[in-house]
Amino acid sequence: METLLLNSIWMTYNLCLAAIAVIAGWLAIKNSHFWLRIIFGFVWLLFIPNTLYILTDLIHLIKQLNMVGDGIKSLLVIQYELLILLAIMFFICGLYPFEEFLTRILKRKYTTLTILIIINFVIGFGVALGRTEEVNSWEVITHTKKAVEGSIRVVTSFRSMMLAIVFGILGNIIYFSLKTRIVRYSYYIAKKVFKIRIK
Repeated sequence: METLLLNSIWMTYNLCLAAIAVIAGWLAIKNSHFWLRIIFGFVWLLFIPNTLYILTDLIHLIKQLNMVGDGIKSLLVIQYELLILLAIMFFICGLYPFEEFLTRILKRKYTTLTILIIINFVIGFGVALGRTEEVNSWEVITHTKKAVEGSIRVVTSFRSMMLAIVFGILGNIIYFSLKTRIVRYSYYIAKKVFKIRIK
């Protein structure tokens, strides 16, 4: 049970970081003030990799399954399944406002599609930067030198770049295959449960 409790602490922390991307994304799109839109958009770009980054936490599950008793293993798997589900929801709900914004200003489906594909590879790069170099989102501002040096190491490392590419591809697959379903359910939950009007 101690493992489950400790997991719930860091899982909640990681999900809060992912939620920042969702909130910042919507604020950037809905805000009419130019500079606030830029600021929220920048925050969104910094924190959106945290959504997919959570998927890398599955490596902890493999280790923990060998550490806990048989009675806890099923609960442990359920805990990680919930984590991954929420991470995917945050990822899609964080990226969808950006797609809507692009569609509205560009009015070209294929241009929007191309930019979204590129953004997913940028997110993949952010995942690799966080996993291999342990660079946090806010350190782009608070420890710029660390972020820059870490980015250079990622670019010059075959293993790190492969990780970035894999997560870029994974991000595109997840987004374009689950987008419609996840967005519909998220709108329903926001409207019925939290009484929030998305549109």
